[in-house]
Amino acid sequence: MFGTRWVETTDAMMGGRSTVRLEVVEGGAAGTARALRITGEIASGSPFAWAGALFFPASPPMTPADLSAAEGLAFHARGDGGTYRVLLFTRRGGQVPASASFTAGPEWQEHTFPWSAFGGADGSDVTAIAIVGGPAPGRFELLVDQVELR
Repeated sequence: MFGTRWVETTDAMMGGRSTVRLEVVEGGAAGTARALRITGEIASGSPFAWAGALFFPASPPMTPADLSAAEGLAFHARGDGGTYRVLLFTRRGGQVPASASFTAGPEWQEHTFPWSAFGGADGSDVTAIAIVGGPAPGRFELLVDQVELR
């Protein structure tokens, strides 16, 4: 185990009004006991709207961690059929994350993202990882499980 627990993140820091709730629920992917349920609403009016779950791989938060021994990030997800994003924050990228999209349908599906999927990142200076809804406005529900570095 490394880093912090998953925490809520929204566009409020940029004046947005999106909301999110994180909850551990029974019934994870591939028979695991639990999953992280991310629900919320993306508010309209911001071109960079988001709401979701955020993980800091080092302490204190936003300290760069060298995760380059892994090729990238993998996790299982299921949801409401919407398009979601993985945001990768790096020291080189500053406050602007690189992002990669995925669709979360009604069945558990594994999603794998090499570091290079995030604007050519190499994993050597990761400050945070987020899994979020947005920027399209509306309610969403996403379940995430088995998040790991590979």
